[in-house]
Amino acid sequence: MKSVQRVLGRDLTKVVSATKEDRETRHILRTTSKKSYNILLSLNELIDGQKVEVVSHPSLNIIHRVVYDIDSKNMSNEKLLDKLKAQGVIAVRRITKLRNGVVSNSPLLVISFRGSTLPEYIYLGLARTSRMPYYLSPTLCYRCGKFGHGTRVCPNKDTCLNCSLNHQSDKANPCTDIRTCINCS
Repeated sequence: MKSVQRVLGRDLTKVVSATKEDRETRHILRTTSKKSYNILLSLNELIDGQKVEVVSHPSLNIIHRVVYDIDSKNMSNEKLLDKLKAQGVIAVRRITKLRNGVVSNSPLLVISFRGSTLPEYIYLGLARTSRMPYYLSPTLCYRCGKFGHGTRVCPNKDTCLNCSLNHQSDKANPCTDIRTCINCS
């Protein structure tokens, strides 16, 4: 942290918080200041001469929003991204729907921006569209059937996802009991 203080100065260091991860070989530095962010990206050596690489976190600095645009329903994601890059958009993904075995485009687009603030409106062609929040799909544990965590960090006992009882079942030994939801019975 002393290297960061030396590079940023006393005032900008106040807006930086740090946490260690990956057996303390990597550090995550969080800041709300664009100026300190740009200075940190230029850091390539610590006070003691150790070389470091500073990169933007792949998911913490990205905001996703959903926009509705019926006119772009038949456009490819690449073409939409090309048209929206000037507005700060870094990725576009279309929400599709499956009907009768056929995948079709919907007018909903998930648009990703780098940073922590969004523009008030997004322009798709000449139309000004508002944005809606984007909610990720909830994580489901395939060990206990509860939402909010994965199998790797599950604190619960093995639960059958078919009948909700405490026994294991798999393809070789399928459960034949009545299907019961673990979360709502």
